Formats: sequence, C-alpha cells, structure tokens
Amino acid sequence: MDRIEVTVLPTRKVIKAQIGNSILQILHEADLDIESPCAGEGICGKCKVQVLQGQISSIEEEEAGLLSASEITQGIRLACRAHVLGDVKLSIVVPGINDIRILEQGNMPEFTVDPNIRKVFINPNPPSLQDNSSDIERIEEELKISGEVRLDVLRSLPVTLRESEFKITCVLSGEKIIGIEEGDTTDKGYGVAVDIGTTTVVASVIDLNTGREIGTASALNAQVKYGSDVLSRIQQTRRNLNKVGELKGMIVRTVNSLIGQICAEQSIDRKYIYELVAAGNSTMMHLFLGISPSYIGVSPYAPVFRRGLMVKARELEIDISEFGEVYCLPIASGYVGADIVAGIMATELHKANEPSLLIDIGTNGEIAFSCADKLVACSCAAGPAFEGANISCGMMAAEGAIEAVRIGDSVRIKTIGNKASIGICGSGTMDVVAELLKCGAMNTAGRLLSQEEFLQIPGRPAIAHRLWGQDRQRKFILVEHSPSGEGSVVHISQDDLRQVQLAKGALRSGIEAILITQGVELGDLSKVFLAGAFGKKVRSESLATIGLIPEELASNIILVGNSSKAGATMALLSRKRREEAEAIAERIQYLELSDYPNYERLFASCLVFPEKGGRAFCHTDKFGSDRE
Repeated sequence: MDRIEVTVLPTRKVIKAQIGNSILQILHEADLDIESPCAGEGICGKCKVQVLQGQISSIEEEEAGLLSASEITQGIRLACRAHVLGDVKLSIVVPGINDIRILEQGNMPEFTVDPNIRKVFINPNPPSLQDNSSDIERIEEELKISGEVRLDVLRSLPVTLRESEFKITCVLSGEKIIGIEEGDTTDKGYGVAVDIGTTTVVASVIDLNTGREIGTASALNAQVKYGSDVLSRIQQTRRNLNKVGELKGMIVRTVNSLIGQICAEQSIDRKYIYELVAAGNSTMMHLFLGISPSYIGVSPYAPVFRRGLMVKARELEIDISEFGEVYCLPIASGYVGADIVAGIMATELHKANEPSLLIDIGTNGEIAFSCADKLVACSCAAGPAFEGANISCGMMAAEGAIEAVRIGDSVRIKTIGNKASIGICGSGTMDVVAELLKCGAMNTAGRLLSQEEFLQIPGRPAIAHRLWGQDRQRKFILVEHSPSGEGSVVHISQDDLRQVQLAKGALRSGIEAILITQGVELGDLSKVFLAGAFGKKVRSESLATIGLIPEELASNIILVGNSSKAGATMALLSRKRREEAEAIAERIQYLELSDYPNYERLFASCLVFPEKGGRAFCHTDKFGSDRE
C-alpha cells in the first residue's frame, strides 16, 4: 500500500503511515499518547484531533453524534473514526494524559522490618592443602545455612572471592544466596514496591535496612491506549495472542522508567536494588508476567495462577540488580486480585472482630467484608464513570479538571491546580450528581428536569437557565464561560447521569449482596475503608447523597489512599507480612454476583437515587478557589 506522511503538531513529529489506517492506529504505532478509553470502538468520543490539512475519510453519522457542530466546523474528528487518504497535518486537541494526578501514598499499620532480602558481610578463610573444602561450603559455613544454590552464583563465586581477597557480601533471599559482591556493601540495599493499576502505575524505592521510603514516582499505564478497563485488555489478548507480549512490555517499560527516575533523583545505583514486589488486579498481574489473561474474561473466570510468584528480575526484563528477584503478591480469583489482598493487609481488615468493609472504587469495584473468621470479597463491573472515562466532558484527574462542585443560587467549582476548567474528573462528577439531586434538578430515577419543570421549584430560578435540551439530549451546564476567555464549556448530560447511575447501582448492589450473604445489616458495620485515588478525593457526603454508600455509613468511612502500594511495601519489608498475604488470599471466599439469587432485581433496586430535599448552597462550605 502507498505510504503517506502524518505531521503531528506542535512537536511537528512526522509519521510514515499507510493510506486507509485510522489516525488512532497511526498515533498508537508512533507511541503518541491520546486518550481512548473505549479502545477505538468509537463510543467514548475522547480521541479528538484537529485536522489542519490533508485528506481524510468523510465524517459519518455515529462520529458526528459525538462531536458538536462547532467542533466539526473547526475540523475536529475522532482519531478512531477518521482514516487518512493522503498526507495529513493534525494536532491532538484533547489535553495530554501524562499530567494526571496520581495517588501515590497509602496508610500502613505498624510492623517489624524484617525483609526477605538481607545482606551479610563475611571473610572466610581461603582454602589450603589442609582445608580444601569447596568455595560454597566455606561460605555456607560462615552463614550457617545449607540448601539450594543458584547456578549464576556458583559461576561468579571463584573469581569474586579471590579478587576481593575473600572479603565478600552475600545477598540472601530468605535463606538462599542469590548474589555475591566484593567487599562490604551491606549499607546499600534497596527494594521496590509497585502498584500496577489499570490506569496508573506507582513505584517506590525503599531502603531495606531502615524501611524508609527513598522516593516515589508514578505514571500512566501505557496500556490505556487499548482501553480503560481490564476487559478491553483481555479482549486484545483473545483477538491476538501476540498482544500479551506487547502489553507485558508496556508495563515493564513503565516500571523500569519509574525506577530509573527515582534512582536519578536520589543518586541510587539500581544495581543495589535486589527485589521488586508488585500488586495489581488479576489481569494486570497476568500481563506483568507475560501470561495470557484471556480466560479471566469468560465464565467461569478462572485465572492461570493464584499463589504468590517469585521470578528472576531479568526474566521479566526488570532493570535492577543482575541477580534481583520479583515477587508478585497472590490473587484471590479472576476479579479479586493482589491489589485487594494488599489492601486487606494494609487495612488489617482480616483481623476485624466487628463487621467491616473495604471498598476499592474503580472501573472494577471490589468489595471485601470481614468479621471474626469471615473474609468474603466480590467484584462488580462499575465501569469507568468514577474515573470520568465515559462521561461526555469527563477526564482523568489532571490540571483543569473540575474536582468539586456546589450548587445553590449559583454554581461554584474547584479545579485541580486552580486552572481554567477543561473537563470534570471522578470526584467532581460525584459532587455534581449529588448536588443536582439535592437542589431538585434531578429526580430519584436519575432524570434531569426540564427548565420548565425546574422553575416550578420555589427558590430555584437563578440556575434554571443551565438546564438545556429535551429528553435524552438534556444537559446541565456547569461552566458557561471563563472570564479570561480560557477553558471550555463543561456540562453533564442525561446519558452521563445514566452512566453514574449504573456504576452506583453496581457498587451498591455488591455491598448489599455481600452483607445479605453474611447476615449483616448496614447499621452493624463498624468501619468502612475506602481505597484508591477516587476514594481519597471524593466527599463521603456526596457518595452518601447519591446512595453509593448508605447514608448511615458516611461517618464510619476511613480514607486509606493507595492501599495496594501500601500492602506491596509491607510485603517487601516483612517476611511475616508476606506470609500473611498468602494466607489472606487463601482465606478469601469469593462471591460471584452473577450467581447471586435475583441479582438483577437487587441491581435494579440499587439504581434508584435516595429521596433528598432541596438544600441551598452553604456559602461557608469552603473548598478552595472558585472558577466559572
């Protein structure tokens, strides 16, 4: 096929491409980031580009329905639906997704630092005619250990011993020697804890001698180009087995980059990093190891493995010490992964003597219940509404995203970085839905009122003009204009409210189902741990208002941050906690909601929003600078 050139502004990068390929495919193959939560299915409307010059395919009805008339006039197209027919010059108009705000920290209980990796300096006697025992035997005698020895250790041992005049540092993983270093290097020993999320990856370098966190870095999971949820990634592997290696490589490159960034900032030589501990959902753990997750996506949703796995770092191409190791925390099932096992350990949910919940709100909302000897977990397909992926003006938590909203006689917003608004992230979306319900602009069925209906509510005419359109085309305008001329018009539509309603229904029905099976009433719950980036920023009041979390639990909520990375850190620093993680995974009883009796009826009942009376905006309710 004929080759053409695609020039991407403002970098002026020129990409050689084939005629007929979609712009999204061309950008992906060139490793250029563009948000595409639906993985190019043409349904999210996020992959917008402005075609400045050149020939592309004509716009079709479905694509036009996801763009405004103004956008079409400006030459804006969806990259997944526009195909190149000749040389093209374009710019990516959707804000970059590399500047997202990522939650890096999580709460941890106290524990004794006793890492799996330890270093011991020894100075054994050299061999002689009177004592000609083997090199490894005299080392084992000094260390008071005996057992399996790695072949690479034996290969390096004779030269290292003699060049160092028998003054060496042994690196041990448990009771196994994994490496030998010249001289005394016991003061240099590091590990890495990694949270591999569907959307983001967070890594921390930890001093194994002190347990101190040296540095933390985070980045977008490069796999988002293949969709915002795990099912999109699974579908990629089912369509093409070669995608497993590609997806694995994306995670590994991201992890290596984060480690390199921290090492450069903290002046650490990565050859002294001896272990990496990873936690993530079941699909991410499979892909990190280069194992196909294909069958997690079909009934009976069986993973390839469940136990924790230890592999050599170089087998995964993780760039740490040449004899470094990677430990992957265990998973409980195909949809209750190592991130939940880590979260349970970090919150000590498994030790709860009174009914308690851990809720990790994300694309796949996971819920764990514990009381005495019970430990039960379920997963519900909440969808990406909580992260803004399938919301018309939704975006990730980046600068310019609306993260908080209050509605009264006026609409007040707070944006990340106090920048001009360009969209709305998950916490802002929950606020909007809650505020619309409280002010009466939305009913309990999730329907936006028309402007005429809203005007019938006493004391509400001041914001009635923000209700536009009819029926399914109805929307509520959050940002009409910016005084500086910057920013974008931001709204929430009737379809957006439906997406939030479905996500809320999925999560709430999961909570209800797990409590019913355990014979526990909502009022019996002692603690509710809320994990994840979304849970760290959203107001518990908003979650209670929309009924995602029962109102009576709002005061019991404990925000725990990135519990997945916290649990990985604990497993890195404590052999006892690592064993605990294995025991937790074995102990978890998985509740499959698709098998729950009358689940469809329960789900339908959980879609309804609670009754809320109108509430005027409280002007003392401060949340930072406001922008309109």
